Amino acid sequence: METKEILTQEEIDALLTSVEDNSPAPADTSRKDTRDIKLFDFTNQNALINTGIPALNVAHERFALGFSESITNDIRSSNSVEFTGTRVISFIDYLNSLELPTYINFINLSPMKGLALAVIDAKLIGTVVDLFFGGGASGVGGKHKRDFTPSEARIGDLLIKNVFSNLQKAWQSIISLSPELIRIESNPDFAHILNPTEPLMLASFEVIFEEGGGMFQLAIPHTMIEPIYEQLAALPQLDRQEIKGTWASILMEEIKAA
Repeated sequence: METKEILTQEEIDALLTSVEDNSPAPADTSRKDTRDIKLFDFTNQNALINTGIPALNVAHERFALGFSESITNDIRSSNSVEFTGTRVISFIDYLNSLELPTYINFINLSPMKGLALAVIDAKLIGTVVDLFFGGGASGVGGKHKRDFTPSEARIGDLLIKNVFSNLQKAWQSIISLSPELIRIESNPDFAHILNPTEPLMLASFEVIFEEGGGMFQLAIPHTMIEPIYEQLAALPQLDRQEIKGTWASILMEEIKAA
């Protein structure tokens, strides 16, 4: 009885109709907003790397081809450099995976902020030393762990110089890099200069000669990649054959002009 005194039946029906008419509207608006918003979980390091990896793979494939050409020009020995993939690993776990000695270069990749690692294993340095100087006397990376000799360090420097020049060329469609060497270590135990838990985007490259070979790795912290995520996501994706065809044509033009 009290309800009837406060609201008539017509008023109650009008309120119920109003609620029914308006109730779908919030859901529709929500769906529209969801389509407009680009969701991304910046706390998930693997999500960041995996989302941006197509554009990074383009740069890595280009780097591999250019790096191989540079090595051939310097030591006059045919080789192939294969980009074998990218994975995420913490800085401390990566250091623990390295053997003694390893040619560990801490580098700036300006304008990106922070320190990246350009790492050459002892097998690759030993192979290039033997090819460059002749003979097979290099015992680096064998059973008896030791530091690099001056000749081996010289080869390491030569390879890093080629790394820098080819990183600039390979990444130019993403960002104009200015690589700079900051510090060199050969003992992983003395290379603890980043946050141990810092996630690294680790790109691996296998360098293959008839006489042997080894690995080069580029490790870039997540904090350096995150600011250019939008650029990476916006870049067009090329498949491996397109990359090789484009890069091969550039190299042929350079050879003809030489």
